[in-house]
Amino acid sequence: KVSYGYVLELLNKPEFRECEVNTAWLDKLIADNATKPKREEVHPALCAAAVYRALAKVNDNLHKYQSFLNAGHTPASELLDDTIQEVLVFDNQKYTINCGRVSPNAFRLVLNGSEIRMPCRELSTGALQLKIGDTNVVAYCEVENDNIRVTINGRSITLEAESDPTKLRTEVSGKLVHYLIPD
Repeated sequence: KVSYGYVLELLNKPEFRECEVNTAWLDKLIADNATKPKREEVHPALCAAAVYRALAKVNDNLHKYQSFLNAGHTPASELLDDTIQEVLVFDNQKYTINCGRVSPNAFRLVLNGSEIRMPCRELSTGALQLKIGDTNVVAYCEVENDNIRVTINGRSITLEAESDPTKLRTEVSGKLVHYLIPD
């Protein structure tokens, strides 16, 4: 997939504006990792991803809780849990994030030992508005398989879920029909 942020970044390059581009220029950009996100862009994306997943869990648990009550059953106490532990990988670095809801509009995040309280609200567009320190951030999150793509200010960062090498996974659904191992 070509992300909107990547194309926007290419269009803003001076070489592109002056029509001095060719495939060698694009190859050089890719080789130089010119489009690679900076470290200071990764932490807000990690926070947004954790809040997005925590918010999805809270909303899912709330729906299940209400359906139990509507059916006249006693809901399980696990449905009141509003914390998650998320392990995400970016650029071969593992980040462990604990995220929990502390109020209807705020989350508490612990990222690799550092703790932050983050006000948050869902926008009508599906984006999350987060206040990280003194900065307001609008993040668009999209889940792709177990990975999550976070777009902030037109820049997309794909955070991978920690993978277990002992399990086979595929990006497309289907079934394994035939697998041969040479003798």
